[in-house]
Amino acid sequence: MLPGIPPGDYQVFAWVDVQAGADRIELGDYFSETDVIRIDGSQDYYVTGVTTEVGLGDHDLNSPLRPRLEYRGQ
Repeated sequence: MLPGIPPGDYQVFAWVDVQAGADRIELGDYFSETDVIRIDGSQDYYVTGVTTEVGLGDHDLNSPLRPRLEYRGQ
């Protein structure tokens, strides 16, 4: 749950940095993101989803086919 966020446009990222020491998203890490979320400040938002391994092909960071986190307001 994401409570008490000021109104505005946001994007939520989930990243598991498997490749130690790099401090950047790269092949072998796990990553996902939401589309831009318009937060109006009057409700709580929930973000759910699955991170997938960053690699060549469908899960490449530049692929529009990469799975996305989902969000909903309550």
